[in-house]
Amino acid sequence: MISAATEQEFLLKFKEAGDREYDKTTLEEFLTTKIQIRSNGKYEPYSFKGHECFRSMTRKFSNSKKLIAMKAAQIGFSTWMIGRALWLTNGKNLNGGFYFPDRESMKAFVQYRWDPIIKHSPYFQKMVTEESEVNNVRIKNIGKSLFSFNGTTNLKDVKSFDADITIRDEVDEQNPENSGFISDRLLHSNFAKDMAGSQPSIEDFGIHAEFMDSDQNFYLIKCDSCNHWNDLVNRFLEDPEKVFGKKNKTKEVEYFYACEKCHKPLNNQKGEYVAKRKHKNTGVQISQMFLNYKTPTEIYQLWKNANSHIKRKNLYISVIGWPYSTDEEKPVTQSVIDSQKGDHGLYDISQSYSYMGADQGDTVHMVFGEPTTDARIRIIGLAKFSVLDDDSIHRSIIRFAVYQGIVDAMPNKSWSVRLAKIFPEQIKIQYFSKKYSLKEEDVLNSEDEIEVLNINRDESLQDTVDAIKNGLFIFPDKSRLDGPDLVLMEEFEYHLKMLIRERGEDEFGRPKYSFKKKVENHFGMALNSMRLAYELSGGIGGAGTLPVY
Repeated sequence: MISAATEQEFLLKFKEAGDREYDKTTLEEFLTTKIQIRSNGKYEPYSFKGHECFRSMTRKFSNSKKLIAMKAAQIGFSTWMIGRALWLTNGKNLNGGFYFPDRESMKAFVQYRWDPIIKHSPYFQKMVTEESEVNNVRIKNIGKSLFSFNGTTNLKDVKSFDADITIRDEVDEQNPENSGFISDRLLHSNFAKDMAGSQPSIEDFGIHAEFMDSDQNFYLIKCDSCNHWNDLVNRFLEDPEKVFGKKNKTKEVEYFYACEKCHKPLNNQKGEYVAKRKHKNTGVQISQMFLNYKTPTEIYQLWKNANSHIKRKNLYISVIGWPYSTDEEKPVTQSVIDSQKGDHGLYDISQSYSYMGADQGDTVHMVFGEPTTDARIRIIGLAKFSVLDDDSIHRSIIRFAVYQGIVDAMPNKSWSVRLAKIFPEQIKIQYFSKKYSLKEEDVLNSEDEIEVLNINRDESLQDTVDAIKNGLFIFPDKSRLDGPDLVLMEEFEYHLKMLIRERGEDEFGRPKYSFKKKVENHFGMALNSMRLAYELSGGIGGAGTLPVY
């Protein structure tokens, strides 16, 4: 009979041997032996056939700390993402958090992606039946691991689960304010891995912004004839016609992907992911041109038939896997901002007086501008404070000698009302409504009144975009800035570029654009309020006296 200590030592060594067995299984082996996928109406072992770009991705990026995939539609990435999450946590006491745009998309993912994979895998089905403690649409227990599935429309859902690995699906459709807290779920984990996959939407937003902040891996295809490595995606972006070659051996014309150097046909299953630069984050771009779902002839025809905005947008986003926008959708670009650059930096104080706009939430974003003698507004100050930091907000208003300012009334109405009462001659509060109005409003059942401005959000923001393009504002020169000021200015520029317009239709089916909500454009909203303050005062000082504090 062995002693309790000997038995404990034996069990520990047995566990360590099992953990080593888990650890030495590669992701490639794991996917092909443990994951079943639906194919031709039945479930079969996971295969890289026709998806060799996934094999390259699997071999090179299986252990990446932060993996960002900017992808085309319907390429099988969600299945790969599930498989990698299960592999990373397999045999370990780790938590995985999946995050989606909303609860409906979360439920669809669980029911149509996750559950079938577990159900048709003998390996994981055994873990569920023998070891699972909980198994519902929100929480899944697989062996030692626990997985949570959450939407991002509700901040409480985002913050409800601590994780060792976070998996973000369809990033561009998520609430960016709330999804920004997902990374906090990893703060207490030594494992701490993050994975994101999404179709792109517009440049410098969502998954494209994350991809640009990475090593930017593109799938390069090696020519069998001349050994030249071909980058199909970037060649397509430069000139789509040159990507394709044509052969007339049949009654119908067929197309192929042509080598950039020798123009011979390429085999899109012979390639490798190659990083464009060194970076701590791993980014991969995945196009349908790398797979066998659609032939080169089909993709060529999609391109030739993309004769409308909607078709071109669908082609770039869903087939090529690249963002697409027009000037109507993304009116403020970096070149537009640079064209209105002045020869000044950011100041801590106004030497005369200024106009102010503020956008508020948990954080208050403030923009200050001085009028010029040629009827323009020089942006001289940017500030960010917690909505609870009243002292800093009040000092900024005094330092910049605000003559007229407008602050967003919501979501913290008591804060905006209180600020307007403290600075009754300078501050108005602003609501969004269908029609414009300016009036006085009773406050909190008292005899006090404050001035209230009602504006149409889309019309007002369009006026600000037009004002940017027409040169009303003179922006600071970033080359004169460093440290915190440079960080603020870069955020300011990013927020201006996030004044994005979405295309929709009115009640008569006619095209209609509205400015996208729930995006990081706070300084842009503050600039809009500052412009309104300037115009309401009559510009260049307006009528009345300068503020006395």
